[in-house]
Amino acid sequence: MHTGTPYNEKEILKRIAADDAEAFAVLFNHWRNKLYTYIYRMTESADIAEDMVQEVFMSVWKKRNCLADIECFDAWLFRISKNRFLTVAKRKAMEKRVLSQVAVPWGYADYRGSDEMLLHKQLEQQLQVAIERLPLRQKQVYQLLRIENANQEEAALKLNISPSTVKNHFTEALRKVKRYIHNYYNVWMLFCIKLTLSPALWFYI
Repeated sequence: MHTGTPYNEKEILKRIAADDAEAFAVLFNHWRNKLYTYIYRMTESADIAEDMVQEVFMSVWKKRNCLADIECFDAWLFRISKNRFLTVAKRKAMEKRVLSQVAVPWGYADYRGSDEMLLHKQLEQQLQVAIERLPLRQKQVYQLLRIENANQEEAALKLNISPSTVKNHFTEALRKVKRYIHNYYNVWMLFCIKLTLSPALWFYI
């Protein structure tokens, strides 16, 4: 396919269904960045997102015989990606004994499996360790903004510094807290934690 040729997805899918590797390359190049962004938002890992893009397109090639019959390819492609994400996440979660009940809705506080409760307690403990390790001023700003729910102006007035300085201290403190948590847990454990946490705690990981 020559450069400048209009992208005709229906035609490309038909060609791939007929084992046209060149058409598959065109499809891959058209969707790879969009798919990478979609997966990265779920995994928050560049390495995992890159690997999963490759895996998803391998699956597309294996299923190429049915491509010509797909009416909405983008929805089909993203559904494959999401299913792949959930399959891997659930498998890793079971290996780590993190998810006691995958089907329990987020925010349902009346039920928590023992593994989940332990995991949350451990996360809270490590967050506290990370906060205690911060330099004094960063720790003060972090506690005011995240624990006492003060705004930047209130924190600036209380600490006798400018709002912009508050913002800089908080940005650096948050970076250090997240780095500590990411160093303490591996990528897949963070994956599993995020599946069990209430959205209010996602901020920290």
